[in-house]
Parts: sequence; C-alpha cells; structure tokens
Amino acid sequence: MSNNANNNGSKLKKKLGLRLRFLRKSISLTQEELSFRSNLDRSYIASIEQGRRNVSLVNLHKIAVVFSMTLSEFLEGVNGNHNNRK
Repeated sequence: MSNNANNNGSKLKKKLGLRLRFLRKSISLTQEELSFRSNLDRSYIASIEQGRRNVSLVNLHKIAVVFSMTLSEFLEGVNGNHNNRK
C-alpha cells in the first residue's frame, strides 16, 4: 500500500473517531456506557475515538444502533469535507 493510501486511511480513522466522540458526548454517554450498549469493549471504543482502529462494518452497525441511526447517517461527513456533526 502506498504512503498516500496509508495517510488517507489514517485521516479517515481520525474523522470517524471525531464523529463517534461528538455523537457520544452529544447524548452524554461515557465510553463505558457506549461499550455496554454496543456490546464492544471500552478500550475498543477508546481506540476508535483516537483514530487507531480500523472498525469492521458489523461493529459500525452496533455503534450506529446505539444512536438510533442508519450506517449512512452515522458516517455522514466522515469521508468528505462536511462537518462531523448531525
């Protein structure tokens, strides 16, 4: 994989992490509460928010369900120049 592709992947993971953190905080959820509701480990949630995790589609769906969103709503603005807020 080229350096450019790696860099783009890193940016995408960062944007996803920012989106998740924004949504979580907007409904006053802790990482632990999100972890419980999504059936994912708290450290896994933290690594997503820090942009260190390449998240599977299945796990993205679990997280989107917590926010009562479709995957497309959850990912809105993650891969573009849109604001990461809903």
